[in-house]
Amino acid sequence: MKKPDTTEKAPACAGCPPDPPWPKYVAFITFLPWPVIVGMALYILWHTSRVMLDVWLTAFFLFFVPLRYLICAPCPYYGKNCSTIMGRLVPLMFAQRPGTPLAIGLWLDIVSFAVLSIIPLPYAWRLGGAPLTGLWLAVFATALVSLGALGCRYCPFTYCPIGRASRGLAGLMRPQQQVTPEEKNSRKQ
Repeated sequence: MKKPDTTEKAPACAGCPPDPPWPKYVAFITFLPWPVIVGMALYILWHTSRVMLDVWLTAFFLFFVPLRYLICAPCPYYGKNCSTIMGRLVPLMFAQRPGTPLAIGLWLDIVSFAVLSIIPLPYAWRLGGAPLTGLWLAVFATALVSLGALGCRYCPFTYCPIGRASRGLAGLMRPQQQVTPEEKNSRKQ
């Protein structure tokens, strides 16, 4: 049996550049909301529902460990700078699995992210009303926007739904270039 070549690119990423497209600082910025998210979830659920705290911690564990195995271990940028801090942490957790599809893991990542944000919502409302609920949603929105704007927008995995949405939003938000009257006239001819 042939030992897999760890320099091979996954078939779904045949067009990926050899070096990660993200600057080093992106992983730090996209990590910043996570200690706040975990701290807020622990605070909210500890004071309202210990059962839901256990559910949230289980969901967070599934998000942090098995999903990183599905997404990060087969990534062609395994062990390199990434859009998240996991690019450097996953080699401490799992061996690389080159050539394995990432798509199912990326979809499960979206579902997990939604579950993590939704579980504490009613409990935040119960504990602190609109201000605490708004703060919870703002912190999650910050995580989503920073990852989308700094990470997913530049990600070369064209089949990822988050990356597609981020690139589409970036295209909508980009100011249109000004066209000179001469260019308009030359287009009409």
